[in-house]
Formats: sequence, C-alpha cells, structure tokens
Amino acid sequence: MSNDSINLKVISKMPRLMKAQLWTLMFYTECSKPCNKTLKAWVNTGFISGQLMGPKEELHIYEDQLPYSNSHTKATALEIAMNLAGWE
Repeated sequence: MSNDSINLKVISKMPRLMKAQLWTLMFYTECSKPCNKTLKAWVNTGFISGQLMGPKEELHIYEDQLPYSNSHTKATALEIAMNLAGWE
C-alpha cells in the first residue's frame, strides 16, 4: 500500500462540512427548525461544530453533529425539562 492511499483513507474519515440549512432538514421539521441566527450562536458558543465560510460568511456545520450532543446542551435541556416538570 502506498503512502498516498494511506493518506486518502485518513482524510476520508474526517467529517465533512454541509450547508447549515441542509443540516437542519436532517433533524428538524419545517416548523421546528432553528433559524440561521440561532445556528450561528450555537457554532459560536461551541454547542455544535461548524464554520463560517466565504466572503458572505455562510454557515456550514459538520455532518457528524447531532442536536443536543454537546454535554452542556444536554445539561441545559435536562434542567429546563426538570423545571417544567416541577422537579427542581
């Protein structure tokens, strides 16, 4: 096996970036998907991994990101759920 084929295998396992609006379609219904401003805030605070790209700073999110997969996000969601259920 050549070094080139080894390098290609390593590169191919890296998550790819996708347009944020396409990412939201994978996890949210049309009426519940977050707006672009919210997605940018999630990327800026580290809730999900992504990048702003190009001169218009279009938002792209890594394809392996799952909503609420960040531990801080999970803790916040759990806290909100407990408060709503009265389990403070």
